[in-house]
Amino acid sequence: MSKPLIKPDSQECEKWERLFEQYNRQLYHRAFQCLRSQQDAEDAVQNTFIKVSQHLDRIDESNPRKALNYMLTILENEIRDHIRHEKRKPTEAEQIEAMPVSRTTEASEVERIVLTKQELQEIYQQAMTWDEKYWRVFLLRYFNGCSLQEISQLTGEPTDKLSVRLSRARQKILDYINRKGEE
Repeated sequence: MSKPLIKPDSQECEKWERLFEQYNRQLYHRAFQCLRSQQDAEDAVQNTFIKVSQHLDRIDESNPRKALNYMLTILENEIRDHIRHEKRKPTEAEQIEAMPVSRTTEASEVERIVLTKQELQEIYQQAMTWDEKYWRVFLLRYFNGCSLQEISQLTGEPTDKLSVRLSRARQKILDYINRKGEE
């Protein structure tokens, strides 16, 4: 049985409202980037804040970075669950076509190999099966176009550590592509 939602007129309710006001837009923007659907993004954010309401004691408002990272982790899990469970619809092809692709000048082997939106969706789904420490940095870099410095600011981790994780994630993708090519 899950923990009950917050009680009205409590300090927890006020804390939840502050968190909602402070992070709602950021979470919605992130969800929309991944899901490319207003309704799905709103659902993911709503589910995130329901879970936040059940675990308010885990959120330290005095450390905004940790609070945001905690809520982003919940949101990323909601997004991953949505993608895993959603049945393929005819309109999904249109959603994939509308998905933004990183427009960086840095040319990597991974970016040269990923040629189509369908392959991009397969890469995304593959990445979501990895440990979070790898998929998070990979998706932020290649799907959101964030620099290592921006990822470092978001996660609070040093860029050299993130660089190693990104390198390992790229190798995982290359291994996946090679295995797929052998089939």
